[in-house]
Amino acid sequence: KEFEPAKDLYSMSQEEKLQFASARKDAGSALFRQKRWQMAMKSYSQAVQTVSHLEGFSEPLRAKAQLLSNQAELNKAACALHLQEWKLARVSCDLVLKDQPGNAKALFRRGSAALGLGDFAAAAADMKKCLEVDPTSAEAKRSLREALESQKREDSKSKGVFAKMCQGLGDLRAEPVEGAPVEDCEAESAEATPAVAAAENLQLPLPPMPEAAEMISLDGQTIEPGKWVRTEGLVARVDLNGLEGEVVDWDAAERRWKVALTTEQRICAKPKNLVVLPPAPGFVPPRVKFGPATPQ
Repeated sequence: KEFEPAKDLYSMSQEEKLQFASARKDAGSALFRQKRWQMAMKSYSQAVQTVSHLEGFSEPLRAKAQLLSNQAELNKAACALHLQEWKLARVSCDLVLKDQPGNAKALFRRGSAALGLGDFAAAAADMKKCLEVDPTSAEAKRSLREALESQKREDSKSKGVFAKMCQGLGDLRAEPVEGAPVEDCEAESAEATPAVAAAENLQLPLPPMPEAAEMISLDGQTIEPGKWVRTEGLVARVDLNGLEGEVVDWDAAERRWKVALTTEQRICAKPKNLVVLPPAPGFVPPRVKFGPATPQ
């Protein structure tokens, strides 16, 4: 009997595509059981590709094609986790969750990928959702605990680094890493991390508000988040005087305003070192001199 080449994807009928995709998924599962993760992932990818154009399926078969695609994507994510391909695993889970937001396996595997990426807040959120769907999942409980503990360690480390960077700066407190989240400031504790609080159902008090005098700028205007300001009169970092930026938040522990400068630097400054723009009419910025007097 002469060899007959296999049909290409475009010449297959809808039923043949479903059969081929199912066969590729089964082949992937056989490879998965043999711990041949890379080859298994390739088979699952072929299954997904075969049914990727759902609009090409008639209404009765479209749901079957979508289900088959979701199953193959979930299995791809499992392979990717074994291979430590965290981003690939997260992408596969995102595709499943777009169609099935309450899929416990997709939530757990996306949370596991977030753990691998060091995104502990996202991992905790996914594990919590997974437990809402499947409260008996021991793996999800264990992973949630790991995410919370890891987040607390990260917050504690960031707090310590920032405290050291801020020593000796006088009127100015600069954040340790350009572009680092303002939440890493010393004012906030690890226990106050939003994801940790949500996952542990903590009832956190509102952060202390600035006193009336601390809301008044150097030119006598009100300072609040969202206001555009200019730095003036800084002693420790005179090179930052005259720069503009947006007020982000109030740092209750430092008693300073967090400001994101246009230079992409982030600082914490006292109210007396900020001028709200445009300045109040008649305001003249101070001119501070430093160092020994100039010899006559």
